[in-house]
Amino acid sequence: MWNTSFTQSRVFRFLIVSVVGIVVFFGLIMGIARLLLPTVQDYTPEIEQWASKALDAEVSIASIETSWDRMNPVLMLGDVDIKGVNGEDEMLHLKTLGISINSFASLFSGKLLPATVMLKMHTLHIIRDESGRFNFNIAESRQAEEEAVDRSVIEWVLQQTDLLLNVESLYFEDRKNKFPDIKLQSLGIVLKKSESGHFLSIDSDTDPALAEHIRVIVEFGNGSIDSLEKPTADLYLKLDKAHLNPWRALLADKINMPDLGLASVELWSKIERGQLKKFHGQVSATDIRGQTYDIKSLSTKIAWQGSRSDWKLELDQLQVMRDGNHAWPVSKHSVDMTKKGEVRSYLMNSEFLRIHDILPLISNQPFVTKQASTYVDALSPRGDLHNVKLDLSLDDEAIVNYGLQADMKYLSVRAWKDIPGFTGIDGQLYATEKTGLFRIQSSKSMIDLPKLFRDPIRVESLQGDLSWSRVQDGWLLSTPEIAAENSHIQTKSRFSIHIPDNGSPFIDLQTDFHDGDASYTSLYIPSKIMSEKAVEWLDKSIVAGYVEYGSFILYGALDDFPYDHQEGKFEVRFKVRHGILDYYKDWPSLDEIEADIAFVGRGMRIEATNGKIFNADIQRTIVGIENLNSKNPILKIQGDAKTSSEDLFRYLRESKLEGSYDTALSEMSLSGRNDLELSLTIPLGKGDTKFSGNLEFSGNQLDIPSWEIQLKDIYGKLGFSNTKFEADQIKASFNNQAVFVDVDSVQTGTGKETHIKADTQADIAQLVGRRNAVLAQQMDGISPVQVSIEIPDDADENARLVLQSSLRGCELRLPGSFSKTADESSTLTLETGLSGSNTNRFDIALSDKLRASFLLDSSGSTLEKGVLSFGGEEAVLPQKKEILIGGTLASLDIDEWLEWYRQLDLDLVQRRVSDQIPWNIELLIDYLNYKEWFMTDVYISSSQDENHRVFKISGESAEGEISIPDERYVEQLIDINLARLHLNRTELTTSADEQPTDNSAISNLSPSNIPSFRMLVEDLTYSERKMGQVKVEVNSSEEHLYLEQFDMSNESSHLQVQGFWHVTDGSEHQTKLEIAMDSMDFGAWSISEAAWV
Repeated sequence: MWNTSFTQSRVFRFLIVSVVGIVVFFGLIMGIARLLLPTVQDYTPEIEQWASKALDAEVSIASIETSWDRMNPVLMLGDVDIKGVNGEDEMLHLKTLGISINSFASLFSGKLLPATVMLKMHTLHIIRDESGRFNFNIAESRQAEEEAVDRSVIEWVLQQTDLLLNVESLYFEDRKNKFPDIKLQSLGIVLKKSESGHFLSIDSDTDPALAEHIRVIVEFGNGSIDSLEKPTADLYLKLDKAHLNPWRALLADKINMPDLGLASVELWSKIERGQLKKFHGQVSATDIRGQTYDIKSLSTKIAWQGSRSDWKLELDQLQVMRDGNHAWPVSKHSVDMTKKGEVRSYLMNSEFLRIHDILPLISNQPFVTKQASTYVDALSPRGDLHNVKLDLSLDDEAIVNYGLQADMKYLSVRAWKDIPGFTGIDGQLYATEKTGLFRIQSSKSMIDLPKLFRDPIRVESLQGDLSWSRVQDGWLLSTPEIAAENSHIQTKSRFSIHIPDNGSPFIDLQTDFHDGDASYTSLYIPSKIMSEKAVEWLDKSIVAGYVEYGSFILYGALDDFPYDHQEGKFEVRFKVRHGILDYYKDWPSLDEIEADIAFVGRGMRIEATNGKIFNADIQRTIVGIENLNSKNPILKIQGDAKTSSEDLFRYLRESKLEGSYDTALSEMSLSGRNDLELSLTIPLGKGDTKFSGNLEFSGNQLDIPSWEIQLKDIYGKLGFSNTKFEADQIKASFNNQAVFVDVDSVQTGTGKETHIKADTQADIAQLVGRRNAVLAQQMDGISPVQVSIEIPDDADENARLVLQSSLRGCELRLPGSFSKTADESSTLTLETGLSGSNTNRFDIALSDKLRASFLLDSSGSTLEKGVLSFGGEEAVLPQKKEILIGGTLASLDIDEWLEWYRQLDLDLVQRRVSDQIPWNIELLIDYLNYKEWFMTDVYISSSQDENHRVFKISGESAEGEISIPDERYVEQLIDINLARLHLNRTELTTSADEQPTDNSAISNLSPSNIPSFRMLVEDLTYSERKMGQVKVEVNSSEEHLYLEQFDMSNESSHLQVQGFWHVTDGSEHQTKLEIAMDSMDFGAWSISEAAWV
């Protein structure tokens, strides 16, 4: 057995020693060579002979230099002439030619053997002429001019076993194929020859504008230069970061390639007799940009085989990224091309194509017509194609025929001209140059018809077959049925569209729909043929409803749409149930309607047969707009309704009628049922709303609660419009009295008003009692009455209620001339506001005797201010909070007024007057009397200071003032200060039998009736008798009256009286007086007297 470890150790030691020996041997050889070579110039003849043999051509050398190429010495020959085959003519002159010596081969063979022939030149210019023949020009230096190289030189180059050519600049010019010129720089070209053929390797950093680096390896057979023109070879090509633009013509065969981009290519290819037969490899590119597209990155495995007339291209694991968010899925593609004559046929299979990524690349290709490119640019198709099969034939630059089959996903097209747009369409596509079929199966799609609809229509399900075919003068698109639905509606359509080569498309479309939501009607109506105001109305008017069924018809040339002159037909008709039509802002809507809605041309008509306004039953109502495209569309409504009176009033109030109808109607209530005929004309833009109609009363009841007025059994017809209301002899009853009502519009000094006049017989006290209970107490009886409601057209003015009566048949119980018997007439007018701020104001007139105006507070229970004017003068309500009493009285009987006052309901009076309200008097009295005393021409005025009310009296009978303390100062006395007082006594004309049993002027008085006062009269005249000066002071309480002072003096006498007057609980009177008198006629005397009654 061998000792394995020992054997391995010996072999390892031997190898080490051998290597060391070889290294030392070659070190010696190299040292000797370096010593001997500097003298090689001495062996020029021998070297010329050696070089001629090595180069297989006779050469002459002017100079020799040496250098080293790694371990091989190099002979650098200068000014070398290479002779032709005959050995005489110069074939090539080179300033420098290098031949390296193969050290190892020379060592073992014992003679110098060449390794590599090295040529160096500045410029190599290769020209392929129109016949395909190659021509070569060279320049050895930058300064030298190019010189043509004989073909024999190329033949000589091809015979070299190992040739290295360093070229600073290489130019390739292909005049046969008319390729752009190619410029390469800093080339290292290696050409090796063996028994099997040639091996050519080219490495170049190239022109930076062309590529960063190029490497080419070619293996081809031995032969002459003629064989290079149609070579058979294996080619390896590697391009690093090649700019695409310079290579466009090399890579394209009548196909436009990108303008910009960087590509890296590694290909292995086979060339036979000058024709590329196949290649395969890897291609990647970044930042690819064409005229109409850009691609961020692309990579694929690529394989091609065939010829110019018959080839197949395969792309495997293709990855395309347009931008960071839109990458293609990895896919496989293939293209087969065959050419017969001038026709090229392409059969393409692709697992995936993104339409909007490839269309920019295709649309600018020569075979795409300008018209097709225009359509593509305008429509901007987008989407994905799966399982694509395309059979395409091209004749020069025109499409002969094609067949296309693909599965489409997310297809979208932008709307353009008469072509609708859509998004999210899925389906299967089958198409040829003459026919096509698109089998649609989509969900969540959008259809855009901008010439008809303002917004795209959302479709949640779309299914059907769309086919097209080429006809004699254009294209025909059609579908027997296509179904579309969304949450708003379900439809089925059939249509055909003829698109002529010249002229307008002609459409025949019918759509049936059902189960729709009417609130979305405006989305499906062609708003583009309507004005902005009409569209705005449609958006807001059809609020709700269930579309039971309907149809859409469009027939005619699209250029003539919407067929204003009956050139075609456009109709949308549908049936709505449970609809709500909000036809005008702030007006009551039509609810629960059952209607037929039609859009025909530019017009709209809604015919409702059932429905409600509030709780009113609609009979037949027609809503229409004749021209929806008008800048100011006119909405017309005609309808009949059976309505409750409550809903009628509510409708009128909420209809925003002009004038103060709203507030006026709010003060009334109407009950019962009415028949209403209504016609409305409403401009949706500028202009005034116009309305007219008739209202039929059938036993209704009208209440005005604030006046406790109730009209029953109302019968008749009221006509109305926006300019007037009119009615003649509407009949009703009021408190079992017949009432006749007339309504008319009248022109007044302040504008137009509607007057509602009711004539009847009524108890006046009952009418005015709620508003003026004090006045009502003074009336008794039934009189002719006219009640008028006056409603101004100006909404800023308030409606009024006017009550007027002759009072014939009514007794009026007021003092003096204000009273009347039932047989007498005295016109009473009472006016108050029915709406607005004047509802608490009352103006009263009694013939020419009295004018009054009062204003109550907001509760209507307390008098805030007022004016009472006697004698028929105008009663102007004061600006501030007060009560004014003024005017002229022919006579005033104080006794009569006091008696009337005592009979009033004082609690009612006090309740109706504010405690804080001031009052003032400016009153002229022609005749003033009290008991049997009277005065004439008395003017009374009053004013108020902080603590007192002061009455000033002037006139023939009296002059002075009376100061009455405020209620807060009850302990103070009334102060009467008169410069003169002329009292006259009425002459009694009664008989002795008629004399009163108590003839005392003060027989009806009691202490509580007489206030405490202090009086000074400087000049007292009584029945034309001069009484002189009088001073009186009285203090009173509930049961006592104390005459503190009575002092009357004149030229002839002086009278003084003191005493008291006491009234007990049992109405027992006790009186005591002390009288003292000093008279020129009687002298001085006194008396004291007491009395009990």
